[in-house]
Amino acid sequence: MKQMNDEITITLSAHSIDSAIKYLEKYKARLEKRLYELIDRMCADGEAWAIMYLDHVDTGETQSSIMGYREGNIGIVEAGGAAVWIEFGTGVTYNEGGDEVHENRAELGISDWGTYGEGHGADPDGWYYYDKKDGGRRKHTYGIPMDPFMQIAANHLRDTFRTKAKEVFSK
Repeated sequence: MKQMNDEITITLSAHSIDSAIKYLEKYKARLEKRLYELIDRMCADGEAWAIMYLDHVDTGETQSSIMGYREGNIGIVEAGGAAVWIEFGTGVTYNEGGDEVHENRAELGISDWGTYGEGHGADPDGWYYYDKKDGGRRKHTYGIPMDPFMQIAANHLRDTFRTKAKEVFSK
């Protein structure tokens, strides 16, 4: 078996075929290692960007819940806490018919503002809630504007994927 660049040449002999199989198994292992490295880098970068672009930080619960990790050959960046409310906003005052509409709202099946929960978000006069962080005091709100920190992170990952892939696979 001769190996030149990305090509291998084999003869029809058991030794040559065995050599080619061993070479391909090593090549497959290197590719898998690089794939995992790329996924790990993308997850770490996505996590960092989501944390960096999360503007609506109240208790820090959502910020500390942002995690990027790999499961096999799948990369995941997720956020817990109030992430969905922060990402898409709440209440018609800030979000319904405004200039800013989350670019993935319809695709993700996000309903009209204010129709979730008890429907209070549809009231243009706002609504009241009890703030656990402030001793259970009753407070008034009109909701919060959207803060698409996860979408920003996703766009960044999409825009930098090729560059990162070239860096990892050109080693």
